[in-house]
Amino acid sequence: MSDPTEHREATLEIRPSLARTLAVAFGGVIFAAIVLDFAAKGEGSVFPAYLAAGVLIIGAIMAMGQHLPGASGLSLNAEGFEIRELYSVKRYPWSEVTEFTIKRRVLGKAVEFAHVPQDGGKVEARSLPTGYSINPYRLLQLMNEWRDREGGHDA
Repeated sequence: MSDPTEHREATLEIRPSLARTLAVAFGGVIFAAIVLDFAAKGEGSVFPAYLAAGVLIIGAIMAMGQHLPGASGLSLNAEGFEIRELYSVKRYPWSEVTEFTIKRRVLGKAVEFAHVPQDGGKVEARSLPTGYSINPYRLLQLMNEWRDREGGHDA
């Protein structure tokens, strides 16, 4: 199979990391079980325990929901890129984004860029979601390669 970064008409799809999502979901379920166990043993109030456990379980389900078809991911094509998060879509043309950079965050590294709308709107700092199936440095490299090749510019 050919490399999609070599063909102008190709689309590159980057999906969330299943291993990371499973770890987060499993951690939430385990923590919910611990909270419920404390409440069952009389070491805490029952209602807040059920509420906390419910929130953790819902969070685990939502985390797994990002792996439903078309729910989440990053798509790159000749016109720009599209960020999908639980069926919410944001599109950015290559001509409206600056060079991508890495920024250290509390829980790792994020790929950041500035969105410069061509209609004269406000310039805004943005970042790509974390947790993709490739490391942030490779993602940074891919984003800048596609931007440079498809006509992006520094604003």
